[in-house]
Amino acid sequence: MSEALASAFSRQITNSTTTGTLQTDSASYNGDIKNGVAEGQGSMTFNAGDREGDSYTGAFVNNRFHGKGKYTFKSGKNQVSYEGNFSEGQMSGWGKMTYNNGDVAEAEFKNGKCNGQ
Repeated sequence: MSEALASAFSRQITNSTTTGTLQTDSASYNGDIKNGVAEGQGSMTFNAGDREGDSYTGAFVNNRFHGKGKYTFKSGKNQVSYEGNFSEGQMSGWGKMTYNNGDVAEAEFKNGKCNGQ
């Protein structure tokens, strides 16, 4: 998540723990909010920019994807999803890519990129 997006989310609610919806120009978040940031379980849908149509469901820590989750990349008619571990907003550790034709690839990811087979 970009710093601008994280900043916008953190201004919405402060010093409380709740479940709710946060909205910016580029994304909407629905889930756990603690001390004004996405923290816990939730889902985010991107509605602008190069991530438009992408979505994520899973764990958040300090407004970032962190822990187990599923990110769905939407590109035209193609849809690819990654299910596995995230660290500080990036795919990290073992995960599974599922392609729209049904192919599945399991690999280790590091810094958001495939690091093996």
